[in-house]
Amino acid sequence: MGIVGTLGVDDQGIWMQSSLVFDGIKLTFTAVIGAKVKKEVLQKDGTVKEVDIIDGESKVEIEITMLEHTFESDKFYLK
Repeated sequence: MGIVGTLGVDDQGIWMQSSLVFDGIKLTFTAVIGAKVKKEVLQKDGTVKEVDIIDGESKVEIEITMLEHTFESDKFYLK
């Protein structure tokens, strides 16, 4: 949230305008998906060892902004 002051010039003269800016409510959702594929391998000594064949991860992030708005005053002309 913030206040912005703007100065300008047009055919009627120098003017000033104020704005109240509300950035809104921001919601962020994050999903992480992971997968692993393993294979059991028989060693020469008779033991079993697990070996990774495929290993991966994916991340998705979504941001939603609600109620974002700017309120502006009328132009005030300086004379």
